[in-house]
Amino acid sequence: MLLCTAVPVSAAEITAEAAAQDIIEYNLKKSGAGSIQQWLDGNLSDTAGSSEGYVMALKKYAPSLDYSGCADAFAAYSESDNFTSAAASRQKTALALIACGRKSGGYLDTALDDTVGKQGLMTYVYGLHLINNGIPGGEKKATQTVKILLERQLSDGGWALVGKNGDVDITAMTLQALAPYYGKSAAVKKAADSALGFLSRNQQSDGGYKSYGTETSESASQTAVALCALGIDVFSDSRFIKNGNTVIDGILKFRLDDGSFCHKTGEGTNSMATEQAFAAFTAVIKGGNIMLFGGSAPALDESALTSDSSVSSGTQGGGTAEKPSGGSSEASDKENTVSSGSSSASGDGSSVQSGSVSQSDSSENGAPGEGTDSPYSPEDSSSETSGGSGVSSGPDAEKGFPAAAAVIIIVLAAGAAAALVILKVKHKI
Repeated sequence: MLLCTAVPVSAAEITAEAAAQDIIEYNLKKSGAGSIQQWLDGNLSDTAGSSEGYVMALKKYAPSLDYSGCADAFAAYSESDNFTSAAASRQKTALALIACGRKSGGYLDTALDDTVGKQGLMTYVYGLHLINNGIPGGEKKATQTVKILLERQLSDGGWALVGKNGDVDITAMTLQALAPYYGKSAAVKKAADSALGFLSRNQQSDGGYKSYGTETSESASQTAVALCALGIDVFSDSRFIKNGNTVIDGILKFRLDDGSFCHKTGEGTNSMATEQAFAAFTAVIKGGNIMLFGGSAPALDESALTSDSSVSSGTQGGGTAEKPSGGSSEASDKENTVSSGSSSASGDGSSVQSGSVSQSDSSENGAPGEGTDSPYSPEDSSSETSGGSGVSSGPDAEKGFPAAAAVIIIVLAAGAAAALVILKVKHKI
């Protein structure tokens, strides 16, 4: 069986509308559905727990479809023994329920208390999406959740799960959640403008973005969704056009000849890359924030956002804001990116590369090593504390390790000296 090969293509050669339609046709053929409605009621409902990304994007792309059957399927999944234990994945199921028209009841009534902050940064990000969509109890947690995200911004303007440098994917996804407050909160606007500067500086000359030193379609797709959520025109804003290439050009370079998308150039079809490309094209076509489904984000307590804020240089838990750059500088920071955002809807159990949540809970945890292309989930990285209050490999941990090592060496040396004394006494050496 031959792998598809990437067909280099620019936005001038194919539109976002055409690319989105090709992705739909690819999925209809793959699932055996004769229409989008049949795909929604069939494969996407049958694979509840791994099809949330497509369902949410479709709600924006084709809002007139009947989503009631899909809502029933997700509700049943959330009440079943198969419901994942991964907090961010549970949050995405709740988001899919909201996208399908559910506002409360069942799992939605407990989703916030069940998940927010339970497994690190991404559970605050997806938790904020739930709050933005009016989930029960959200008003009480809105300011607190936004404050935590702002305090975790790094000094380069980005966000990351681990380390001192911002991560393109995590930064883009955090911006998507903060976007509804951009024009309403000075604190959020300041943080978002700094993050936009980070994304502008890290855009490559072909319009795309790197993950672990390698360009991936998911990184560009997540960025496109974030820019649209903030009302930025990806085709005209000079901050996000490098050498005449837009972020859409950066996505389209991964398009394959059957309409699907690969994770990295030279590879075959990747279900995650295809799903996230569809979300990006939908955001461009429809405009605005495709993660909002009719709800209104609650008001924030601005004074609480700026009080007692811990701002530090280059560490998790703080950051300094800067104005977005409008130049065409290439990325200078070392990337430790993981492409992610939503689950695979292929229903075929195939593994997903560097990026997103896989279909088995076991692969939803774990931390990447620097400079690697590791399949792990940014939503539920076990490298973060379970309460989401810190990152184990941050600067504090780096400072603590030498100190701990010194203590161990001293103890070992003392033990060796004592043993030598005993040996001399015992054998009268």
